[in-house]
Amino acid sequence: MHVDLRDLNADVWDRVQGPDGVAYFQQSSRLKRSQVDELIAAGTPLVVSWFGGGELDWFDERDALAAWHKRRRLFTAHPTASTSKHMQWTGGVFRTQDLERSIIVLTGHC
Repeated sequence: MHVDLRDLNADVWDRVQGPDGVAYFQQSSRLKRSQVDELIAAGTPLVVSWFGGGELDWFDERDALAAWHKRRRLFTAHPTASTSKHMQWTGGVFRTQDLERSIIVLTGHC
């Protein structure tokens, strides 16, 4: 499933509200590529955030795997100033307040 979350999360930066209304709060940042691989393989939903492109999208199941593979080669735990025209992606884990559910949030940087 792919859902555009922009309307649910207008002007909110400290949390992400999922399509089911559940709020997720940042718990970690600077995930490694291998950690994202493991979380996606375990079925963790993926949220892709790129402010410059107006993107805030929720992906789960097969769509999460496809969205991750599309961005995986440009993923880094330590973004650098880049003179290239390629984006860099970083990621963190957001969890519900009860810590029972998690999502991965990828953030695009130019």
